[in-house]
Amino acid sequence: MTNKIIFKLEIDKDNLNIVVNEKIAKKISIKNKNINTNDIYNILKYDKNNEYVLDSKKFNDDEIVGKEQEMRRLYNYTYDLFFEIIDAVNEENKKILKEQKSK
Repeated sequence: MTNKIIFKLEIDKDNLNIVVNEKIAKKISIKNKNINTNDIYNILKYDKNNEYVLDSKKFNDDEIVGKEQEMRRLYNYTYDLFFEIIDAVNEENKKILKEQKSK
């Protein structure tokens, strides 16, 4: 059985929120732009039976220009990071599932 894990990135007044299945899993601020691999692993709650979905869209390049758009640049950076991780994890899960079915 596949569980769908839905990630969203949301900006509120002071934070970039990483939301997983409608619950805030991590808040990142401009003053503390730190997210490490342990944070990401805990946020994923990795399981080979999960399907991970990033339900967000990047800001266009013209929307992230200027000092006042630092939060949007952080959003795009985080989006790229999660997009790459989620894509890689989903591909690996498909590979594992295919190998298990062939046995």
